[in-house]
Amino acid sequence: MLFSLLYVPFILLACYYFPVTIVGLALVIVGGIWSSVLVFTQSERKKFISPLIVILLGGAAWISENFMALKLYPLLLSLLFLLYFIISVLTRKYLLIEWVEKFKKRPLQSSERDDVIISHWFWIAVLGLNTTLHLYFVLKDNTFLWALYSFAGWYLLFGIAMALQLLFAYRTQIAQGIRNIWGYGLFIGVILVGFIPAIAAYFFKRIIREPKPHIIFQRITAKMFRIFFRYAPGIGKIDIQISPKYNPNTHYIYVVSHEMRND
Repeated sequence: MLFSLLYVPFILLACYYFPVTIVGLALVIVGGIWSSVLVFTQSERKKFISPLIVILLGGAAWISENFMALKLYPLLLSLLFLLYFIISVLTRKYLLIEWVEKFKKRPLQSSERDDVIISHWFWIAVLGLNTTLHLYFVLKDNTFLWALYSFAGWYLLFGIAMALQLLFAYRTQIAQGIRNIWGYGLFIGVILVGFIPAIAAYFFKRIIREPKPHIIFQRITAKMFRIFFRYAPGIGKIDIQISPKYNPNTHYIYVVSHEMRND
C-alpha cells in the first residue's frame, strides 16, 4: 500500500533527472529486493504480485525506453483487484466476509452476510470505474492528469465508496438516529410554539379575571400535541374502540399506559 502511494512521486522525480531506461532498471532492482525480502520472510504468494508487476514494468521500460510502461502500474493493480472480486463472486468465496469477520472479531449473522454479499457487487462497480479511469489517464497524453489521479484521485474515489458502504451497513442505526432527532426536535418545537404561549394565555386570562382561565391553556396544548402525535416518528394510527358497556350518561376516567400492543 505504501509503495503504491509513493510510486507516482518516485517515477516523476526519477524521470526528471534520469532517462526512462535507468528508471526502469531501478524498478527491476527494487522489485527484486522486494521479492527477496518476501521469500526470506516466507510471505503469502499473493504478496508477490505487486513486486512482480514492478519487475515486469521496469523491464519493459528498460528495454523499450517508453515512459508508457511506467504508467501502467496503478492500472494493473486496479485491474487485478477487479478480477479478484469478480472471481470471489463467481466462486462464492466472498473475500469481504473474511475481512469483516476479522474486523468485528466474530462470525457474521445471516442478515449481515447478505449485506456483505451485496457489497461485493458495489465494489466490483467501484473497481470497474477506477480501472476505466486509470486506463483513460494512461492513454491520455497528459502526465499531470495521470499523476494526479494515480497519486490521489483513486484514493479519493475509494474514500467516497467506503463512506457509502458504511452508510449502507449502518442504515438502520442512521435511520433510527434521524427519527430520534426529528422526534425530539418536533417535541421541542411543540413546547416552544404551543406550551409557552398557552401558559402566557392562561396568566393573561387570570389577570383580566376571566372565568376558567385554564380552558385556553388546555385547548392550545391539545391542538399542538395533536400535531406532535400525528407527525412524531414511531407513533402509528390510533384506533379507538368503544366498549359495548359504554354509557354516554356516565362519567369515565381514561388512563393510557405505556405498554405497546400489536394485536
